[in-house]
Amino acid sequence: SAVVAETRRAYARVQLEQPSVTRVAIAFELQSEFDPLECDEGFSDGHQRCTYGTRNNGRAIIGQDLVALGSDSSAPVDRRGVALDYIQYQQNADGIYDRGMVTLEPGIVECYIPFEVIDDRIPEPSELASVELTEIRNGLASLGNDNSGVTANLTIADDEPVVTLETEAGGQRDSLNVDSNRTYVARLTGERQGEVKLRLADVQGASASLGSQYSANTGNPNTELVFPMGVDEVSFQVTANAYANAPDEVDDLFGQLGSDNPFQNGREGYVRTAADTLLRLNLNRLDGPWSFGTFIPTDLTLGQGGRLFVAGYDAGTNNQVQVRVFDQTDSLIGSPIEVTDSSTALTPTEVFVDVAERQVTVETSRVTRYDVAVGFTSDDPAIGGGAVGGDDAIMGLYRYNSTSEVYEPLWSDLYRIGTSGDDVVRWVGLNPGTGFIAVAGETSGTWPNQSRSGGVDAFLARIDSTTDASNLVPSLAWARQAGSVGNDQVVGGSVDAISPLLFGQAPGSVDGTANTGPFYFSGSASADLSLTQIGTDASETLRDGFYAGGNHWLIGDAQLTFETEESEDDASQLALARTVSDSRSGFALGYGSGAIIRKAESFNDQNDAANDRLNTGVWFDGGVVVGGSTDGVFREGNTAPAGGAAVLARGNGDPENEPYRNWRTQLTAAGASVLALANYRDDEIVALLEDGSGRFVLLFSPEGRLLNVTP
Repeated sequence: SAVVAETRRAYARVQLEQPSVTRVAIAFELQSEFDPLECDEGFSDGHQRCTYGTRNNGRAIIGQDLVALGSDSSAPVDRRGVALDYIQYQQNADGIYDRGMVTLEPGIVECYIPFEVIDDRIPEPSELASVELTEIRNGLASLGNDNSGVTANLTIADDEPVVTLETEAGGQRDSLNVDSNRTYVARLTGERQGEVKLRLADVQGASASLGSQYSANTGNPNTELVFPMGVDEVSFQVTANAYANAPDEVDDLFGQLGSDNPFQNGREGYVRTAADTLLRLNLNRLDGPWSFGTFIPTDLTLGQGGRLFVAGYDAGTNNQVQVRVFDQTDSLIGSPIEVTDSSTALTPTEVFVDVAERQVTVETSRVTRYDVAVGFTSDDPAIGGGAVGGDDAIMGLYRYNSTSEVYEPLWSDLYRIGTSGDDVVRWVGLNPGTGFIAVAGETSGTWPNQSRSGGVDAFLARIDSTTDASNLVPSLAWARQAGSVGNDQVVGGSVDAISPLLFGQAPGSVDGTANTGPFYFSGSASADLSLTQIGTDASETLRDGFYAGGNHWLIGDAQLTFETEESEDDASQLALARTVSDSRSGFALGYGSGAIIRKAESFNDQNDAANDRLNTGVWFDGGVVVGGSTDGVFREGNTAPAGGAAVLARGNGDPENEPYRNWRTQLTAAGASVLALANYRDDEIVALLEDGSGRFVLLFSPEGRLLNVTP
């Protein structure tokens, strides 16, 4: 029996470079790469997995998706209703109008070829076809530069309803603990004529399997979501099951929910999806406390397949400087990297760490190297080849040995640099390209070829490793120094920009700027110092800084709130607007190149009555997450605890205020503060906190939901 479907007319334009002096007749034909004999493995001609199989995905079917003229369509007319008599349609061997001829009279330079898109209820991706001008039947003209023909590609966008899978806050990714479940929402947009369905399935690339490590409860057979007519939103539950990784597998597993395209393709009554992966779900295995005993962590970062590198010192072994490496269940991987000898008694010091995955060529093979850089401060003359001044900067470089599965030192000894004054390390970075180390800190001395500005300046130095025989030898490539007349503080740095960056805080003007407070600069061996200082109020205090997403991010707090507005000098640029507040509130400011403000976010408590302090920030899933503490009500519904409380927040200045990208978390335990943050593959926020009992790690979902408990 015949299948009747409505069609919608569209047009392809034919244009001559110059008018013809004679009548020109040009043949055209609709074409597609669709091949009914190209089937998915295990299927043969005539099966759905041929017509709508993987190989034919995105290929229009002439006669089913597209025709030149419908069998019952009226002749095409122009906007005045006059018939287009310059076009003639022809049928192919199957009786389908898929070709024809257009005739251009002398002096005419363009015309339109009408064709028709067939409307159906089959969910499909955008499909490709083409209209080809095949030959000149009459007149003087050429097709293309070499007269070989002209092809215009056609894209058919599906107009069936589209479904998205989201968290209840509207996000497309989440983290849930094993042996727990959460509710998610499927939302449908677009017109439809009746009930439609979506069959859930794994999307390629996930490490967890639907029905094994996690399951979806839709309330219907075959994990199908059903949208009755008039219902555009349905809920379903996902349960994460307990699982065990292989011994060498560090990462959590993750699922990627999407549609069962092999089943749905070509079937009416099913909906297409807005993307291949609709919902990414990290299956978190750690819901218990993560503490460290006598080891005092001071910095952390993630790398090498999900390993968490935690730097600090062990108060139980003479404050030995260590880096401990953990998997995602807080299990220690191997022995700690012992940066200093346990027999050497040290003064407790902040230790900083960075890691890099480096692709290098060894002989003719590409090799992946996993390097670890460590930096700390010491005045002990026995460390790193003897004292340079008072406190000096001490550096170490390590590489993972895949055979012994340990991190081995690349230098014969720790490397010590400094001035005749005190030099205190505040940040260390490891460049993944050439492998140089950048170190930023504070100095009361004068670095080579530099000038001292005041009491304590900021310094930024680069350390290279060169080969001497078979050994790597560290050397100071350059050091740059800047500051105000007072005592400056360094709060962070970055090796993610073109040149290494330092972020700091000064009580006055740095390097002759007209501003005060927060500043940053990039360093190199010879170029002039590129310094930006942005503060105008003495209350503006910078506590962290980094480079991400093309911006220099400044994290801190002030007795001000910030927002961007149109610049009075240049309407195409933004300006930073400050408003005095009754209490201190946090800020996250994003500056582009040329010190142009691009983003400004303020984090104030509900009543503008508390002191909100932001200590740290991290780039996470296209935005900035910040952490610190408050002594008030930072999140609606909380109470102000005695001794303050730790806070975590995300804001991206979005006027639509999407909940999954704009949220706040305030812990109920009193006396805690967030010290540092790290990003676990955009699936979890890893936070280092401190309270009266010590330091510990907490994990949060992409929307700020606490995943494990405090010690």
